[in-house]
Amino acid sequence: MKVTRVNTDENREYVPPPGVSGEIDRTTKVRKMEQSLVLEYENLMPGNTALIYRNFGEKMDFTDYTSLKMFVHGPDDFPDPSGGETDAELIVRFGADKDNYYEYRTPVYKGWADENRVEAIFATCTAVKLKRKNAGDTVTTVIDTIGTKIYTLKGDPNLQNVKIVTIGLRNKRTAGALNGRVWLDELRMDNLRDMTGTAAR
Repeated sequence: MKVTRVNTDENREYVPPPGVSGEIDRTTKVRKMEQSLVLEYENLMPGNTALIYRNFGEKMDFTDYTSLKMFVHGPDDFPDPSGGETDAELIVRFGADKDNYYEYRTPVYKGWADENRVEAIFATCTAVKLKRKNAGDTVTTVIDTIGTKIYTLKGDPNLQNVKIVTIGLRNKRTAGALNGRVWLDELRMDNLRDMTGTAAR
């Protein structure tokens, strides 16, 4: 796995996600460069997963938000969503370390397909954790599926203690390696959670 970038200034083939464009510079009035992170994978064997990660050092609190979102672009030789199943699955993990994290999976289709989009809903993450706790089990893997999206976890993750975000690609084939490039854009927290409070003069 190699990490590169693609952008509107240097790559003619690059088209940003729908509704996304570079900001207008307030001084020059010129539109700034818009870019995506590229996961370039080669010879990814069946059943294998290639991962990259970012360690933020200090813990982050995700509980003030409702979801983690990101745009995902599949290679041109990937199928359309209407064309059946895809051989690739994007994985997003967030947690304290390699032994304690939530995991979200989404299939990857051609282009900026809506079906590719990451929208990891935090309420669903905590529901998966609660389901395992209510079963009196802290080891067995629990999986929840919403449409084509899969939620699971490892260890004892906590949304108030997120230090590492990991993103990767899994080859779901039973035979044949995967080679290509997946673009990622606009990784962000979304929808500030409504919280009851008081105001004073």
